[in-house]
Amino acid sequence: MLFIVHLGSRNTAGYSVEIKKIKDHKGDLEIKYSEKILGNECVKAQVITQPHHIISVSKTDSNPKFMRSVKVVNCEGGS
Repeated sequence: MLFIVHLGSRNTAGYSVEIKKIKDHKGDLEIKYSEKILGNECVKAQVITQPHHIISVSKTDSNPKFMRSVKVVNCEGGS
């Protein structure tokens, strides 16, 4: 069984996603993932990116439930 977290296309560098933890909880398979974003004051390359993370797990009958957290990385002085 594969789980994929895909953020879609972004117009700059500086985005990432990581599946942090998978846990079976009351019939749900909680898939906790973290998205990292560079703050507005950061210098970013002007490129199209498509951040994603793919993992393989043993087959389960639990219902997948995706749980998102976001971390904004602020750069000092625009670098």
